Amino acid sequence: APNSASAHTALATALDQAGRGQEATALFERALALSRSTAERTRLLRRLADQALGEADSRRAVQWMQELVDQKPKSFALRIEFAETLLRARRFDDALGTYEVALSLAGKSGKRRAETLLEVGNVQRQMHDFVAAELSYRRALSLVGKASWLRREILMRLVDVSRETHTLAAIYTELAGEWRRPTYHDAMVLAALCDELGRRDAAKRWLERAARLDRNAIEPRTKLIAHLDHEKDAERVRGLYDEIVRLRPDHLPRRLERLEWLFFRQLKPEDAIAELRKLEAQLRRDVVGLVEVAATWQRFG
Repeated sequence: APNSASAHTALATALDQAGRGQEATALFERALALSRSTAERTRLLRRLADQALGEADSRRAVQWMQELVDQKPKSFALRIEFAETLLRARRFDDALGTYEVALSLAGKSGKRRAETLLEVGNVQRQMHDFVAAELSYRRALSLVGKASWLRREILMRLVDVSRETHTLAAIYTELAGEWRRPTYHDAMVLAALCDELGRRDAAKRWLERAARLDRNAIEPRTKLIAHLDHEKDAERVRGLYDEIVRLRPDHLPRRLERLEWLFFRQLKPEDAIAELRKLEAQLRRDVVGLVEVAATWQRFG
């Protein structure tokens, strides 16, 4: 029927595909008013919400998302999406309230609850309520296992809050005391905190521990090189570069960095040039690699 919801939807879709967004939106709204099917109304509300978000019309997006949530009040996923839409509209208090409802719908899933609490903390940080944010992050942290990628994200946010409240030293003391058997990531977090606090010796110890915990990890060795080079410990720097090359012979940036260290820091240009020539020969069929080698030749002058 020409005056049916389906007819209006079909025409609106055609107009939308033709780039006539405003006319399409008006027809989608008319289709919604005519629709009596819950499934069809859900599809139309979703379409209208997506269009409003695409047009950066946060007020309309909130309106349509609210109607979607009203249709499926027990949907955890919709509550989370609604909270995100409210954030785009900068309605922080309403977003927090929506996240709280989502928490009540999360069930026994620790991961869902932790992810939601992480977002709650992020909103509280935007509102400059750092005490509440820290509590939310701590609640989230208590719900995840040591090996979880989510734990790393939460820890980063907890450290961010400590930075904003000038309590980095306190959070370092707390975490170092609690983590009797730190993971590789824990050791890297503690090393970064020590670096920021100017505790270079402690930072080195944590980096060395991280390198022992993951014998294939490049990052702690690279960071150790920066510390040891600053201290002019050439023997250990060279040993670490050799270790990295042995672990990751395909890691060209580190190999070139090592040669630049030899050339500029150790003042051994003959050694660096000889090794660079060998490397260039090995990469003769690697166009991208040869471009990087050429850049190193330029720096050597």
